[in-house]
Amino acid sequence: MAPGTQFPDSSAKERPVSNPVYKVDTSLSVQQRIDAFFESYRSDPFYKDRWESKIMQRATCISTSPERGTIVYEIDIDPAFCTVFGNLHGGAASTILDQLTSLVLHMYTKPGYIENGTVTRTLTVTCLRPVMAGTKVRVEAELISMGKTMGNIRGEIKTMDGKVCFACVHDKFIIPSASKL
Repeated sequence: MAPGTQFPDSSAKERPVSNPVYKVDTSLSVQQRIDAFFESYRSDPFYKDRWESKIMQRATCISTSPERGTIVYEIDIDPAFCTVFGNLHGGAASTILDQLTSLVLHMYTKPGYIENGTVTRTLTVTCLRPVMAGTKVRVEAELISMGKTMGNIRGEIKTMDGKVCFACVHDKFIIPSASKL
């Protein structure tokens, strides 16, 4: 889910949907777009204590390839993302994959397309091996298919030596520019 999306929550400071935190600047390179997205989570006080913010504040984009439809990130697994046993929690892994695979679509934003963001339609996550707190992992996202209103992305959380720990298939709905949602 892109920053700036508003949900009714009487306990949180609300930001008007018409004043998003981050708007894709198509004049930037793909790497600069991704970095700007992360910076919006790091610098805006609205995101200081939000639950998904720790993930976005700790992730770093290390490579992008619009030609291949891939983005690779690194993130240190914070103990706050883990179970009492010290393993990455499945819900936290799902959030990591949800947030980071979504950014693949930002590589293709242009006026009139993906400028209103995307919404997760389905996210299927499979745990293959545990990840311990304090471990640096690589998150790889690959665009499989994209149309006018839907995108399909594959994602993996891997050890730094390439062992797959979590894998996902992520379907995204692309909010149309003239949407009344």
